[in-house]
Amino acid sequence: MQGLAASRRVVFSLALVPITLGATALGLAGLDRLPGLLLDQPPQTTRLQSLEEARRRMPRGILLPAYFPEVLVWPPSRVLGRTRWPETLLLVFDSRQTRSAALVLCQSWSSEGCTPRLLPPLEVFHEVEAQVGARPARLSAGRTASGEVWEQVRLDWDGREVTLRLRGRTLELLRIAESLREARP
Repeated sequence: MQGLAASRRVVFSLALVPITLGATALGLAGLDRLPGLLLDQPPQTTRLQSLEEARRRMPRGILLPAYFPEVLVWPPSRVLGRTRWPETLLLVFDSRQTRSAALVLCQSWSSEGCTPRLLPPLEVFHEVEAQVGARPARLSAGRTASGEVWEQVRLDWDGREVTLRLRGRTLELLRIAESLREARP
């Protein structure tokens, strides 16, 4: 009888090791995610301090608009990057008037595009094929989950998917998109 009780204690002790390690791993993963939640930052992204840091950490030069409307604030108010595959960069520019996001530029160094966690999808109510310079593009208008209306253009830039969103006029969005130039590190 005592041998059976001792065997149960040994089995229980051995089972307790993986349970404890698993609980510790889950706890550490939760703690790792906490700063992103507090900063309203999607998982697996890094808040970059500047465009200069983004240039250094992204695989190639980043696309920036040469034409920049006066109604927007430069530099971007938010620079978020995913530095592992698929590498992605999100730049958010605010309106001078409202100090809220008015232009979003998301670029991915793969055909994967910008993840929905980084750039939530629009509920599209209008969409057409378009041209941005010589590049085919898809121009759309849609609403975010909060009801804001955005104009969006999505295009392929030499194997890189680029999405621009503007809370403004379609012609202004196309002008910004046509002015994109690659800024190298």
